[in-house]
Amino acid sequence: PFEIWTSFIVYHSCMTKGLYPENTIRRMSIVAISKHFDSLERKGRYLELLAPIKDSPFLPCDTDGTDSNTTTALKCPSELYLASSDLSAFEGCGDFHKVAKSLTKEGVSEEFLLAMGVRKTISMDFLFGHLDTLKWNENPKPLINYLLNADLSRQDLLKLRSTCYLPAENDRSSLYAPSDLYLKNDELKI
Repeated sequence: PFEIWTSFIVYHSCMTKGLYPENTIRRMSIVAISKHFDSLERKGRYLELLAPIKDSPFLPCDTDGTDSNTTTALKCPSELYLASSDLSAFEGCGDFHKVAKSLTKEGVSEEFLLAMGVRKTISMDFLFGHLDTLKWNENPKPLINYLLNADLSRQDLLKLRSTCYLPAENDRSSLYAPSDLYLKNDELKI
């Protein structure tokens, strides 16, 4: 069955070492694994078979912004973003690598990529580490729009709620977590 082949291929050098001569077999394997993953009703057991490659540089990424089948740069899933991710609000804050668009065209699903650890949104650690660089305290609208439209993970939402990153209206010297602040209400003024 397919699970036996999967348990073999995840240990093969084409998936663990990222060697250039094995690009074709690697791409074919990723497409086959993704299609099988998408056909399963219960995906948990299958993800256990894929665990050995989650930290390996096996996913091709677009390095120059072009849609090229010859993309050879490989990254670990956790270092990549979906090709459809809109990261324009973070331009100038570093290099963001996206999964090669050609993988999607070949049939690799976003559901599979997300299950492997590819990110759809910026991590909250990155966001909070670059608040000053992005100068969102002067114009927070891009940040607010991003957060409203982002599909944040449960961990990211928890961090967003509990981290001190907001100034109070009359106290710019300290930062507060959202739960420590109240919305302005003229009816409650003394």
